[in-house]
Amino acid sequence: MGKMISISEASKLTGVTVKTLKIWDNEGLLKAKYKNAIQKSIQELEKERDENSENNDTSSII
Repeated sequence: MGKMISISEASKLTGVTVKTLKIWDNEGLLKAKYKNAIQKSIQELEKERDENSENNDTSSII
């Protein structure tokens, strides 16, 4: 197996945002590897937090 890099490193190398890489991973478009279940769980929690913050955007409310 090749060297593992973080999602932020992959973002810098590819010019694709971390958010987009996470979306692609969740849609099965990437074959991401995880060091352990905790790392995957953290990424799932971050995804949930991001989705919740997008759904709770109140900037357009007057």
